[in-house]
Amino acid sequence: MSDEIRKINKEKILTAFSGKIKLHISLKDGSWRNGFVFETSADFFIFEDNVNGKESIFFLELKEVHPYLEEGG
Repeated sequence: MSDEIRKINKEKILTAFSGKIKLHISLKDGSWRNGFVFETSADFFIFEDNVNGKESIFFLELKEVHPYLEEGG
């Protein structure tokens, strides 16, 4: 993944955190999450969803970041 895409994903995470926007994130290992950014730091963030609870995720692990859209919406 290019540094530019990594930077854009980080900006999306920070924007979602400040705006309390629900996200759909995909990770490089093929897994995904739907939830909210609970906390941020320089290298990772704390993500919270209904399935996994709170977990730390490094920005380097991100593949894609999108606003969460309800099905049919």
